Amino acid sequence: MYFRLTTCVCLLSLYCSTTVAEEPVSPANQDAIDKLVKISTEVKIQLRSYTAEGHFREYDIAGDDFPLLREAKITAKCNGARYYLSLEFTTLQEPYQRRAIPQEAYQRRVILFDGSTLATSRFSPRISVTGAAGDLFPARASRSGIVSPQIAHFPWDIAHLDREVCYFPMVIENLGRDRLACSYTPQGDITAGYLVGRQGKAGKVDLLFRKKDGFHLGSYRCENPQRKLMQSNDLAWTQIDGVWCVKKMIEVSYIANKKWELEFNTIKPNAAIEENTFALEALELPARSRIIERGPVTRITRVAE
Repeated sequence: MYFRLTTCVCLLSLYCSTTVAEEPVSPANQDAIDKLVKISTEVKIQLRSYTAEGHFREYDIAGDDFPLLREAKITAKCNGARYYLSLEFTTLQEPYQRRAIPQEAYQRRVILFDGSTLATSRFSPRISVTGAAGDLFPARASRSGIVSPQIAHFPWDIAHLDREVCYFPMVIENLGRDRLACSYTPQGDITAGYLVGRQGKAGKVDLLFRKKDGFHLGSYRCENPQRKLMQSNDLAWTQIDGVWCVKKMIEVSYIANKKWELEFNTIKPNAAIEENTFALEALELPARSRIIERGPVTRITRVAE
């Protein structure tokens, strides 16, 4: 199982971040901050649900090369904080299979969050007896509302793609306005940055909010104290019927030595989604398939005939 440690380190370090600019916040800086906070808050209000289809790819990092490890067709459905993911794998390279992680060599995986439980099913001829199995995990949301499906080997909470990398109102809450350098570029974009750790001893974060994307987050860069890039995220947005949606997300982690890419070909914002989308039946497990409940006490059950 992999975890994006750089994100965790950066978020935890916000509490001990120090001032980027020693002077009082300028009116232009204040205006830029107000704009970004307002836009970040509006995403949740405007985008209440959505369905989307596209592709997910995971790469290894080998020097300057990014060999493809696996690729999947993805179907996503979200309503509020709840989400459903179906991954149908179309590519699984031999180098990935030699990693001795047989649970990853699936033909298909379903991941869903029903508001309290993170559930997943996996399908492979290697799984006895039915060729499928499931897992249930008690889920806990972060302060920004994110319920990470990393335990099911997918990097992002697709119901909160807009705040997976950086939720700007929380950055302001943790840092304070005087500790954030924020300004307009000649192109009309907004840049922001802050030091991580006491006097930047843990590194630096740079953010870019592009005007063409409605000033939603477009770029995130985290460097260590030696100015070496540790994590980067790039987001592309699209506006559909007046609603802004994340169309593409790319993350590169030089700690996990991974690159992940999600790109939607179609998106339907504020679509009507049936309630049974987030029920355990949506895992589509065949009769007699094993389900492991991984709580304080692990229990093994089987889907009824």
